[in-house]
Amino acid sequence: MKDFFGILKTLAWILTAVTVMCGSAWGTEISIPAAEARAGQSVRIPILIDKTDNLAGVKLSLTYDKEMLTFKKADKTEHTSSLMHIVNDKNPGVLIIVMAGAKGVKGEHFPILFLEFGVSGDIAEKKTVKIEVKESQLMSDTLKDAEHKVSVHALTLFPAQSSDISGKSPSLSSETETMNAADAKSVAPDSAKQKTAADSPETAKSAEKCQGSSSKKKISTAD
Repeated sequence: MKDFFGILKTLAWILTAVTVMCGSAWGTEISIPAAEARAGQSVRIPILIDKTDNLAGVKLSLTYDKEMLTFKKADKTEHTSSLMHIVNDKNPGVLIIVMAGAKGVKGEHFPILFLEFGVSGDIAEKKTVKIEVKESQLMSDTLKDAEHKVSVHALTLFPAQSSDISGKSPSLSSETETMNAADAKSVAPDSAKQKTAADSPETAKSAEKCQGSSSKKKISTAD
C-alpha cells in the first residue's frame, strides 16, 4: 500500500513539473488585435508580442485579403528600434517580414511593428477580414528558437457612410487606437526602415537563421 501511495506522489510531481514547463514554454504570444475601419480609410494594425525577455529575431509570413486591403508600409516601434527589418510585399495578399538584431529586446505586451493598409472604397456592407499568420518564428540573441502561440482577431470593415450601433462612425478598436497614439512619435524614420542583413555580422547571422528554419507554433483565432 505504501508503494502505491509513493507511485501516486511521484506521478503527481511529474504532472506538476510538466504543467509548469508547458506554461513557461507557451508563455510568449504573437497577437494581432481587433480593429475597425471604413471604406477608403487607412488603418494601422499592430503586431504584438507578449512575455519575451530576449527577442533578437522574428520571421512572419502573413496573408491578407488583397481585394479589401492594400499594403502601404510597415513601421518599427520604440521597442524594436534597435532591430533591422525587411518586408517582402511583392505578392499582393502576402507579406514576408524578417526582423533581427545583435541584442535581444524584452517586455510584455508591446508592439513590434505597425502595418498600414489602405481599405478598399468599394464596400457596400459590413465585412470582416483577418491578417492571418501562416508561419512564425521567434529567436533569441543566442540563435535559439522561442516556442510561442499566435492569436489573430478580426478587422471589421464598414461602408464609407455607415455608423456603428452607438451612432458613432466606426474607428480603430480602443486597444489599437491607444497603441497608435502612444507610438506615433517613436516610429523609426523612413531612412532606417529597411536595411540589408549585411549591415552587421551579428544581425546578418540572426536574419539568415530566421529565414532558414521555422519554429513550432500553436495558433488560435478569435472573431
